[in-house]
Amino acid sequence: MLARDAARWDGRARGVYVTLQDIEPALLARAANRVVERAQQTTADTDVLRFRWLPIDLDPVRPAGISSTDIEHDAALASGAEVTRWLVGEQGFPAESIVQADSGNGAHVLVRIDEPADAPTRALIRRCLGALDLLWSTPMVVVDTTTANPARIWKLYGTTSCKGDATEDRPHRRSSVLHSPERIVVVSRALLERLAALAPEDRGASARRTGESLEIDAWLARHGIAVARTRPWQGGTLYTLDGCPIDDTHKRDRAAYVIMHPSGAISAGCHHARCQAWGWRELRERYEPAGTRARRDATNRNDDAPDDGGTGAPWSRAVAASVLLSEPDADVEWIARDIAAPGSITGLASPRGLARRT
Repeated sequence: MLARDAARWDGRARGVYVTLQDIEPALLARAANRVVERAQQTTADTDVLRFRWLPIDLDPVRPAGISSTDIEHDAALASGAEVTRWLVGEQGFPAESIVQADSGNGAHVLVRIDEPADAPTRALIRRCLGALDLLWSTPMVVVDTTTANPARIWKLYGTTSCKGDATEDRPHRRSSVLHSPERIVVVSRALLERLAALAPEDRGASARRTGESLEIDAWLARHGIAVARTRPWQGGTLYTLDGCPIDDTHKRDRAAYVIMHPSGAISAGCHHARCQAWGWRELRERYEPAGTRARRDATNRNDDAPDDGGTGAPWSRAVAASVLLSEPDADVEWIARDIAAPGSITGLASPRGLARRT
């Protein structure tokens, strides 16, 4: 019945769509195996019982409401194939868990899962798509992060995508399944969590506690780290680097990134498996060690101190504790080794009654 009605509407509507996930069976009573035109009630997120698929939609960048060109379409299909290879080769997803499809305008990658449609899983799906967007969206093809909601509708394969009018350079195309395993296996939640972890979270609270603020553009330029492009990402700014600033042995495939989150917190990383041990802290330490930062920051603070007018005011002689702690110990002539030295500040303490002060 579905195939019959889909064939009847194919080419007449912009597209024919279905829901991907498990739906509350009682909803069948709204329209029992029949099509209702201009339905007043449709499937809501709360009607979904379980997630059966992680839906990855790679869409060519183009104006809304029109079909893709052959070049745009091919670029999306190539991206879908790359994402599939990466999920299997780098992230350990079973090849038998992935279905690859042509949406008619772009590429679909469907990963078989079996998870409850609860709030934690919804958040997990959003983070997975956020990670894929971070790592695989390009100026030509983007990962659609709006497919995370449980009731999201999806192209019914075999039907035609009819966005806008069909023209010579932007034709209507029939969607199709490109590859489906003979036996589909389910991806574990652990693998989903691993994928989601690649999307850095905005840890704004910790950034505010330290009072740290950096101009990332200037910092990257100062240290000669080339930026391939910048774009908005989840309310902040994503800097895609031209090469890996930590490991220059792998190809310059723009896998490394720095993110300025909306709160001002900073994240960094690289999506190569052997690079996943470093982040912003390691990157900054490599190019700007803590001791160097402390001396520079102290100099800046002293430069900002009020002029003492030659009076010898205390702040003119002040040195930041961070500088003292970062400097190597000087050679001194000890009065008592490692206890007291001439001109030093010394504190002695003992339990009551065990020592005398003279």
